[in-house]
Amino acid sequence: MRCRNGNFTKALSRTDRLRDGDTSAGDISFVTPDITVDDYEKQYQLKASKHAGNDKITNSDAQLAAKGSKLEWVSVGYPTLLVTSEIGNPSNVKLFHFDDEGFYTYVQKLTDVDRHRLASRASRKYIVNVSDQQIISLMSLSFTCSLRISSENYKGAATRFSDNPMQMHFSAPINSSYRRLAESKSEMNNGTENIR
Repeated sequence: MRCRNGNFTKALSRTDRLRDGDTSAGDISFVTPDITVDDYEKQYQLKASKHAGNDKITNSDAQLAAKGSKLEWVSVGYPTLLVTSEIGNPSNVKLFHFDDEGFYTYVQKLTDVDRHRLASRASRKYIVNVSDQQIISLMSLSFTCSLRISSENYKGAATRFSDNPMQMHFSAPINSSYRRLAESKSEMNNGTENIR
């Protein structure tokens, strides 16, 4: 499965921060991530971009401790497909769930563990105390995936970007050839752990 986040620069020109309903405009530096955390075991990298105001804060004459609490970063975390249970049947866990219009899965974005790892790295990098709340979840304007089953491509999209986990829906109406093919692949619903 291949997934793509929308254009973050556009997303942040409209809504830069999503903490406590704050939708003030601001600037984020996306040229290179400011903070990265490598997970060699799971083979992925967490990235966070800094708020443009961070440079002004770190270069100010304020005491080091006061500077740290004002710094902010944004991240989507590392989007992960989740194995979830059906509503009303917690023992039946699946990666994909079927409904009348097709099938869906859930994508976990920035987690509390991700926030903590990024905040710890920022604390070490800037030699200040950075709290987990200073790592802000970035909401994109689009998030799409394509899934290849046999020779067929399914295109999925999320519509509620503020949800975490996000529901990713793939169109495959009942009685369609797409639906029969998707339902025939039993491996779609097998899995006991999150997939990265």
